[in-house]
Amino acid sequence: MADRDKALVARIVPELRRIFAHPSAPPADPARAFSYGDNGWSLSLEESRDLDDVIRAVASAYPQVHQRTCAREVERFCCEHMQTPGFEQAVPQLLAHIANLGSLRHLVYIQVTGMRLEQAEFPLGPVRFISSTHPDVDDHRLRIKDITGSHPDPVPPNIVLARVELSGDHEFAKDIATQQVQLALDCLQMLSSHKNPATFDGDLGFSLLCCSPIQLVHARSWTYTHVDERWSSCDGCGPFIATADPKLNLPINTKVIKLLAAVGLADFSALLAESNPSSFDARVATAVQWNANAVRERDAARKYLSFYIALEALFVPDDLRSAEAPGYVSPTLPVDEGVAFLLGKTPDARVRISDRIRTLSGKRNMIVHRGFRLIERADLRELAYYAVNSCIQAAKMRSQFRDERSFARWLRRRKFGDFDRPE
Repeated sequence: MADRDKALVARIVPELRRIFAHPSAPPADPARAFSYGDNGWSLSLEESRDLDDVIRAVASAYPQVHQRTCAREVERFCCEHMQTPGFEQAVPQLLAHIANLGSLRHLVYIQVTGMRLEQAEFPLGPVRFISSTHPDVDDHRLRIKDITGSHPDPVPPNIVLARVELSGDHEFAKDIATQQVQLALDCLQMLSSHKNPATFDGDLGFSLLCCSPIQLVHARSWTYTHVDERWSSCDGCGPFIATADPKLNLPINTKVIKLLAAVGLADFSALLAESNPSSFDARVATAVQWNANAVRERDAARKYLSFYIALEALFVPDDLRSAEAPGYVSPTLPVDEGVAFLLGKTPDARVRISDRIRTLSGKRNMIVHRGFRLIERADLRELAYYAVNSCIQAAKMRSQFRDERSFARWLRRRKFGDFDRPE
């Protein structure tokens, strides 16, 4: 066994032993559950955090294997070996298996909706968006045969496909590829929010999703007005998942890509391409997902909550202990101060941002605790501005926050120090 692997074994074995020290006592409030075969585990918040540390250590040692693949393999190992004595003897086999996965390559095509591709292809991180008429699609289709020797049906024209190449066990390839594609779509959904009529106007817009288009369900209504004795009618529709209407799809062309580049497309492409994301990267990705959900959401109150949760994903996470647990550490800064120090360039700007976030937070509390539903459009637009731009600025600075709690330390220095935000 190589010295690198010996050092890794010495690091993760004590961690695994401590995490799974009480197999017969599942946590009262589980934060993570996984299973493989007939065995499974439920972990507390603290145990889940510690297992993530193990996964990041393994992924750092094998950068050619994506962290999500390492996570699946570590979880499977825990299901197979952590309920029996002598698991330490099997750890080198786990590492050898993960190293071998780096040589197993898979190519996955996933249909997406909400996008109108007006150029040959569009790369974003590990994902390449291509048309179904791309010659590679049919070439690969003809290499596949079912048990009867037949090829899959041809892919219809005018469909956008996401192509992902990845390494690892074929059993997990499709799920991991789908997660990567949807996160890439969420980045586009967030960055294009200012061009989407669904973001603030309660109108139809484009939803970027891993699925085929689903037809809109229309509902027609009629109104009788007694003043001038006339009937009026209108067409409406309920919440929708996707639509094939070309007017309701995000065009991908040189002009749009240039606009997206101005708001940080390259930074998010680098985030998506990171094979071993840090804990801060994971927080930025979570914030992206909540911002994208907010754009797609048509109900104003739920939209407002999603934008606010995106901010909480960046600034509120602590060490994953419950507030009642021994050693609980509260979040470094309240959300209003975190946003102010991340986005504000001057003391006056930070005071103004903090005051506004505190006011917007009050309306969030009214929605959650009192069922408040009357959301002013100006408040929604302002909250969206802070949520999206905090995410954009965080992605721009992510290389500074590779170490655990480095972002928290930076915020505290911003609060008590005297230096300007880097441009």
